[in-house]
Amino acid sequence: MNTPWADGISIYPTFDTERDWRAHEFSQAEKERRRGPDFPKSGSPSYEMDQRALPQLLDLLGTHDVKAIFFVTGEFCEYNPGLVGDIDAAGHDLGVHTHPQLHPAFEGDHVNDLDAGMLADYDSPDIHTMIGRDYDMLREAGVDTDHFRAGNLSFSLDIARQLKALGLTHDHSIRMAIAKDVAKIPLYLRVRRLGLRETPVVLNPAYIHRAEHNRLKPYHHVFSAAFGGTLNLHPMVFGNENLDLDDDYRRLEQYLSRCTHRLGDGVDDVVENAATHP
Repeated sequence: MNTPWADGISIYPTFDTERDWRAHEFSQAEKERRRGPDFPKSGSPSYEMDQRALPQLLDLLGTHDVKAIFFVTGEFCEYNPGLVGDIDAAGHDLGVHTHPQLHPAFEGDHVNDLDAGMLADYDSPDIHTMIGRDYDMLREAGVDTDHFRAGNLSFSLDIARQLKALGLTHDHSIRMAIAKDVAKIPLYLRVRRLGLRETPVVLNPAYIHRAEHNRLKPYHHVFSAAFGGTLNLHPMVFGNENLDLDDDYRRLEQYLSRCTHRLGDGVDDVVENAATHP
């Protein structure tokens, strides 16, 4: 029998912060409003949702003394330096999060062009430039890091090589959350042979308010036991005033109460210890 994702498994909690996640689901009128350099990035709804949700999420993590990783885009660092500082001050790790649509080459369409949103589709120099820009902006915000997650979990061996060249040593982009993801095991092994630490996403309830994404299946236990893993969440979902998220906050708190990863523990222990479960 399937169980709620808060039960029966301990994996490292992570949060992706980015602008206008799943923008292609907006109405055409809303897409048009968000296009171009005149759109006020600092006032975008996703940032407002992050600002509502992050204090409560940090309080929950602190109450249970659990350490998480927050992956942030360079643009997020630019427009939310206070939130970056709050995450860092609370003792959590921050990592680089690269979405091609949020880079200057895409001014005029931003995140609405999903065809341009897969980092693995770009050539090596462009990948290096985009990740490097986000990495530099995080360092300018006062945070250095070893961690990376690609937007849309778009990953390749070439991206792994660029991470190594930039000095980023730990990736969290390979998804092992559904049965067909077994096809990514060769990529996982090749990335490890490059010397890059890889902790896959083994549970990805991106639509946390939809019941089918709150359930564990047997292969989640198999993947997490074999590879370690992370739970992938989005703070902006928790800040969405149009959703009833009381149950989801309760699920998250239940998960955190059982989490084996505490503040002060090294994230490098994830692969060895993340699969511990009752």
